[in-house]
Amino acid sequence: TSIAQVTITGKIQDGTNQEGLESTIVTYGNKIVLSDKEGEFEISVKSLPANITVNHLGYYSKVVTVSDENQNMIIPLEVAPTHLNEVIVSSSKNNESLKEATSSIGVITKQGLQRDDQTIITPALNRIPGVYMHSGSLNTNRITIRGIGARTPFSTDKIRAYFDHIPLTNGVGETTIEDIDLGLIDRVEVIKGPNSSIFGAGLGGVINLKPTLADYQKTTLSSSLVVGSYGLSRLKNKVSFGGNHSNFSLVHSKMTSDGYRANNDFYRESVGVVGRVAVGESGHLSILGNYIYLKSFIPSSLNQSYYDSIPSAAAPNWQAAQGFEQYDKMLMGMSYSTKFSERIEHTTSVFMNFKDAFEPRPRPLGILKENTIGSGFRSITRYHQDNSNVPWI
Repeated sequence: TSIAQVTITGKIQDGTNQEGLESTIVTYGNKIVLSDKEGEFEISVKSLPANITVNHLGYYSKVVTVSDENQNMIIPLEVAPTHLNEVIVSSSKNNESLKEATSSIGVITKQGLQRDDQTIITPALNRIPGVYMHSGSLNTNRITIRGIGARTPFSTDKIRAYFDHIPLTNGVGETTIEDIDLGLIDRVEVIKGPNSSIFGAGLGGVINLKPTLADYQKTTLSSSLVVGSYGLSRLKNKVSFGGNHSNFSLVHSKMTSDGYRANNDFYRESVGVVGRVAVGESGHLSILGNYIYLKSFIPSSLNQSYYDSIPSAAAPNWQAAQGFEQYDKMLMGMSYSTKFSERIEHTTSVFMNFKDAFEPRPRPLGILKENTIGSGFRSITRYHQDNSNVPWI
């Protein structure tokens, strides 16, 4: 139905951090308007449906079809890697442009994650200066930032990690980001060095994983298969739904590998879901669920003589015991963010995790069993005054 001079309203946001993008260019034919400091815009069109084009430096442009004048759209934009300095990131205190952040921040975009074989995040993290992820095998990794964490032999310590406000660091300070499938991640932000207590006690820094978002106004189903040497196989299935005020993504993946070394078989299967729903004019609700089953045999380390003669061999004691690591792990969380005014923001998160692990090891180490359930609550209020930001937890 044609309607004369219809007014369309909406809000332009950074698709990952939900921050309004000021001075976004919205065009309809020869008509051009700019969004305000909250990312909101208003434009008149001759009739519906109508196509409007959205452009902001540092982000890919987008053409949006509007069919309802009352839908009050929330339009997320995806980062363009060629203009990263203009991108909004989560700094130590608040969301701001990368070029204005006082912290040293490394950013990995979706395109950066897709450069590799999608089996593990290690190559992408190792391209950030000052960050190094050691990989003994697909299930044994350690991350150091500027050398912090190097004294921990078999896990990541002194570094905090979050996935959309939900902590990935457990109660004893260990961080395992490889449990989050790459199909769920849209962007990685690494803040190097000591940070504000808003992120907790992390001497090395903070790793923020941002969830993948469905394409705006699209429902997609995709499947991909990666095969490689030594029996490597990774199957990923993904369903995404993107609406005007909500989006959800469900990812199932299964990866197997025989490994280069003896006693090195690997099997991992996971199901993850992420979603966001706009609540009111300035709030949004985020949900996260991730379940993973893993069984990985452990070849362990070799002495110099074994390594020189048979580098593909497993350590004799681990080979004889056929030692492996096996666990079921689940993470669930929900967070709600809102702006009470231009200066006051609030985020509340609740989360729960579960792990049931079994690891038979050679004598005299015996068998390691672990059954843990953890839960937590996190609430942050930020007050902006002029160019400053004072947080309370």
